Amino acid sequence: TVTSECREGIRSILSDFSHKKLSRDSALRTLLSTASEKLSLRRDSDGSRPPSPPNSSLVTSTFWSLCGQQLQSLALDGGLRCDGRGLDGLRPISCEVDLLPTLHGSALFKRGRLRCSVL
Repeated sequence: TVTSECREGIRSILSDFSHKKLSRDSALRTLLSTASEKLSLRRDSDGSRPPSPPNSSLVTSTFWSLCGQQLQSLALDGGLRCDGRGLDGLRPISCEVDLLPTLHGSALFKRGRLRCSVL
């Protein structure tokens, strides 16, 4: 099943605090691809192939649901987010003001990959 094939791999990726968002997402997509391939090649105990291959959209939705469960488990049981911050930790934010001098008030806020400009 998707759960038995992926649970430990997902937990390992989510517990690796050296990952940034993009590398973590890439590692999870690679795991999903590998697991999907393994599941499609799986054989029954008698060596025959199952009557139909697994539904890829079901495998994908189950995988991402399992990721959410593992992420929640790490946070609630271990008290850490997947980037290594505690539950009460905040990401740094930077603020720049008066970016456009002709406007009466303009600002740029940055937190992680999120950028927000106010005009």
